[in-house]
Amino acid sequence: MRLINAEKLIEDMRKNMGILEEVEEVINAQPTAYDLDKVIEELDKFAHSDICYRNHCRYINADDIDCENCGALCALEIVKRGVTA
Repeated sequence: MRLINAEKLIEDMRKNMGILEEVEEVINAQPTAYDLDKVIEELDKFAHSDICYRNHCRYINADDIDCENCGALCALEIVKRGVTA
């Protein structure tokens, strides 16, 4: 999958092709594939959570993963998930 800027696509299509209103509606009706604002919100919530102190960390008994690595792994999971709209 490749993410594109729908607003830029519509702008370019208007300028270069005289985009039809129906085409613009179809583009705007598509679901958000990756919502950066929601990802940032989730990362911010995670950064200020006390997951390690409540023993909810899935890596708590792993010998090779400390709290910093756990935090990085959990952040990567949030980014990969993308928190779609």
